[in-house]
Amino acid sequence: MGLFRDKGGWSLERWVLTIPALGLLTVALALSLGGTSRPIVSAQVYGGPTDASGPWSGRIFVVQELDEEIVPWAGAPVEVVRSGGGVEDRVQGETGPEGWLDVTLPARANPSGFSIRVMSLLDGSVLAEGSPEFPVERWATAPRRGLSPAQERRARLRLPSGVLSVPFRSRLELEPLRCLGAGAEWARLSGAKFLWEGRPLERLELTDPGPREVQIEPREHVVSLDRGCLGEPDAPRVSLTLPVVPGALHFEKRGEDLAILAPIQVPAIWYTFVTESARLAGGRLQLVAEADGTSAGLLPARLVPKEPDLYLVLSTSPDGRSPSTVGYPLVSQRRTFDAVDGHLIDGGPDAHQRETERRRRMVRALFGYVAALFALSLWLFRLVIRRSDDKLLADLRRGEAPAGLLSRPRARPSVVAGLTIALGLSLVLLWIAVFGGTG
Repeated sequence: MGLFRDKGGWSLERWVLTIPALGLLTVALALSLGGTSRPIVSAQVYGGPTDASGPWSGRIFVVQELDEEIVPWAGAPVEVVRSGGGVEDRVQGETGPEGWLDVTLPARANPSGFSIRVMSLLDGSVLAEGSPEFPVERWATAPRRGLSPAQERRARLRLPSGVLSVPFRSRLELEPLRCLGAGAEWARLSGAKFLWEGRPLERLELTDPGPREVQIEPREHVVSLDRGCLGEPDAPRVSLTLPVVPGALHFEKRGEDLAILAPIQVPAIWYTFVTESARLAGGRLQLVAEADGTSAGLLPARLVPKEPDLYLVLSTSPDGRSPSTVGYPLVSQRRTFDAVDGHLIDGGPDAHQRETERRRRMVRALFGYVAALFALSLWLFRLVIRRSDDKLLADLRRGEAPAGLLSRPRARPSVVAGLTIALGLSLVLLWIAVFGGTG
């Protein structure tokens, strides 16, 4: 029995009591620290066409999920790795206040056929991984809003911004109508005002027969324009409804910079520079509240790409999936190009699967650990009973006890031991069931 008796005098009986207690304590600590729910961290990848030439640009969203509550992870340090053709491109960054990060990877000779992996720089875990496919053909089918060429020809005008946004001013280019005489004409707005020589007007009379540019300020979400010739009541009139996007952001050119305007007070907006074949760049722009209830921010010229077919997509949501998202033309395009990033990779399902497997492995290890401990406890318990029986028999023989007392009881100690172990296992199983250790 020297194996279970140390110098301090620990007896076999004490080990029988201590080992199950230590086992239960270990199981309780394991379940408390690693068996209960812990945050599941994953990432989602959004971006432009994967087969476009030039640099690839995208937007990463990192979240933490705990007990079915999804929370954006602000300040998460991540690395985005693009692999393909034996070449890897890496870029590192940190997510913003809403858990989003814009990234740009360099151009490649063969842009198609690559994989993207998003990794946490804290522990090296993979947050999202996949081989996205988002062809240029799908990107080019983005919605377009604005006046059609036929409407522009009929009304003899052009709206350079493509659409209007209440309450911000926009330019309206007017070609002269084919009026008789001096060519004087009138124009009237409903739901908006002309800004002419510093005055807001609903009706405007123009005597200059040449092309002209006027400012209009929409006041309502339905704006119509009527045009006709002065002094010619029988001449044909032109009526047209101008496109208005409710709740849309707006922009104004201020020198080389772009002023971004929001109709309500919002802390920040999201912008993306795109062409009809690629996503070029994007990011988050913080706005400042104005006294009139709107908000504004300045996008410096250094962030504006130099492309001949450039659009500025503005949205209040990072993924752009909002009815008020507008892709404003920045060059001479006729209509908007409301391109929205493709949802390329979702790392959530894989993260859930990894967490489920982790918890299953932990539970299997705990069951093996508990089984080994209780097998040892059972062996020690029977050893204690056997030793007690031997001592009792020896004492009885020395005292010439009746023969009936000299038989060795075997069944009852085993039953007691079995019941004790069953009780201990029941407690462990109850703990696992209550605290979710089964995953």
